[in-house]
Amino acid sequence: MTDRWIDLRELLLGLPASPIWALESGAEAVAVKALRERGFQIHFLEGSRITSEGTFFREAARCFDFPDYAGLNWDAFNECLGEFLEEEPPLVAVIWRDSSESALRHLPTFVAAVHLLLTASQAVRDETVAVTQLSVFLMGEGGGFVQVSPP
Repeated sequence: MTDRWIDLRELLLGLPASPIWALESGAEAVAVKALRERGFQIHFLEGSRITSEGTFFREAARCFDFPDYAGLNWDAFNECLGEFLEEEPPLVAVIWRDSSESALRHLPTFVAAVHLLLTASQAVRDETVAVTQLSVFLMGEGGGFVQVSPP
């Protein structure tokens, strides 16, 4: 395990103290650039493709390159995400594009997915997985989504 933990608030001015960040869609390029410069591997969830629980599972499988045999249910998602975290480089960021759209289309799925991503982001500091930092960014529009800038 690496002791490398990056305080993202030093990379992205305006980022609040939070385990998962909600950023205005227009801030994506700034966030991606800062994350890549620090060595994060970035995975993009396309929220515009998520309209139901089933479409979330398919989009997550694409985003995280889950195996073809992965089931379309929460247990399978959780198991595959755990396997993903065992194999990936130490610094991983998830950019959920159009997350506000996903929430509007199917709120229960959005809440469940955010909960599992939050749980995973808190668990990765355990020495049993390869990933030491999993940072999740919800990109969207509306109240609560913040703008950030480089330092």
